[in-house]
Amino acid sequence: MTIAITWPMILALITGVPGVCGVVVYILRTYTRGYDWVKHQAEQDERIKELEKKHDEEIKTVKIELKALTKAMLACLQGLHEQGCNGPVTKAIDDLQEHINNRAHE
Repeated sequence: MTIAITWPMILALITGVPGVCGVVVYILRTYTRGYDWVKHQAEQDERIKELEKKHDEEIKTVKIELKALTKAMLACLQGLHEQGCNGPVTKAIDDLQEHINNRAHE
């Protein structure tokens, strides 16, 4: 039994092997891109958590500073009121105390 090698057989062999290799390379590239994308998403999630933590700490600091400034402002207004400054000072004291009471009940 002899096998005759013809030109169509040679062409099929030449085009078939690279075609299979191309499919394998395509599948590997697609998998690698998917893996890289998932890895990038995980890195972004970590960065977002770090930023949220930093943001929360900064908000706490700002709230403490605002509380101190509000108390200082109330003390200054009460000092002016004791010295006889009435009118707008009294209204400002009342407004500030109302604001403090509203914030305390939130």
